Amino acid sequence: MRGEEYLNKLEGKIALITGGTSGIGLTTRGLAISRIAEPDEITQLVLFVASDEASFSTGSEFIADGGHLLGPVPP
Repeated sequence: MRGEEYLNKLEGKIALITGGTSGIGLTTRGLAISRIAEPDEITQLVLFVASDEASFSTGSEFIADGGHLLGPVPP
């Protein structure tokens, strides 16, 4: 599947999940952090977990989802 075809299919799934038409904006509405993560933000988390700074962290989950698991934030 080509990149453009994949993105079109993904946008359709996002629309189905969110009840909207399509687009990233619909997936971030209502989240605690209403934007998509920057690649550097995810990179920093991965580097932290792989570093000696995280040596006392065992069996932990570090979730970087902008608050998606928290659910919608009231206005």
